[in-house]
Amino acid sequence: MDHRYTRGLSMQLGLGTVQFGLDYGITNASGQVTLEEAERILALCAKSHIDLFDTAAAYGDSERVLGQLLPTTFKDKSEQVVTKLPPCEQLDLGEIDRLFRQSLKNLKRERIYGLMLHYGADLLAPQGKEIYNKLQEFQSEGRVEKIGVSVYEPEITEDIFERYDLDLVQLPLNVLDQRFITSGVLAKLKAKGVEVHVRSAFLQGLLLMEFEALPDYFRQFNTELVPYFEARGAEPLVPAIQFIKRLGLVDQLIVGVTNQMELAQILNAYNQDNNPISQLDVSRFACSDERLILPTNWP
Repeated sequence: MDHRYTRGLSMQLGLGTVQFGLDYGITNASGQVTLEEAERILALCAKSHIDLFDTAAAYGDSERVLGQLLPTTFKDKSEQVVTKLPPCEQLDLGEIDRLFRQSLKNLKRERIYGLMLHYGADLLAPQGKEIYNKLQEFQSEGRVEKIGVSVYEPEITEDIFERYDLDLVQLPLNVLDQRFITSGVLAKLKAKGVEVHVRSAFLQGLLLMEFEALPDYFRQFNTELVPYFEARGAEPLVPAIQFIKRLGLVDQLIVGVTNQMELAQILNAYNQDNNPISQLDVSRFACSDERLILPTNWP
């Protein structure tokens, strides 16, 4: 299996590290990643030129694990870290400052590549302007290179970027959840020069499962799921990744794994540009049922 990862002007792979701090994901049968396995995963990242790591204050021990392992894995300090502040609407500015300082301490860094609001809609709250000014302050102090938001809905995202000048956005996108494409919001963000990071490409692993293994809750969506599961073939990673790569609108695809082998499989799928299944037209699989495409609505 060829695990080479080709860097260039196209979409890059970044590592999401929620599994380093929490038991996360519908297909995660092994629980939180052990420190030893996290070290193996990061070693493959270094070997494969994956150098952007996404974490958050809300991801349990994830920041601390990265703070412990990254310095020994990436001795040239070329890697980039993006973390997220927890919901800020009810916090005063001093608390926001304290939380960011704690994240830097956990990560053992004086500065990071990106800082996002975990709940981007905080910027639309009454205190939104003050929160934005605080992010700009961190940036002007040189403690963060880029500021941005993690978002969930296209309409709210468009509202945020009409009001504020931000560098980064992280949004959900996969073969079922194509709202940011069909709404035109993704194209608008790129036209503004915003750096786009995509999460949920596998819908917490749902899109990679065998159809027969789906939990009973998803049987009500057979009309939506059966056509895609039949069309994707025996290599579900390939269409899931290549769909987003082919868009030409995404800078970083953030993927989460629970072991080194899963990352190796993702790397292989990333390089399958000439695989016939990578050309699968997935536009017909777009779904608007939020009971299916939003994991927060799953039981």
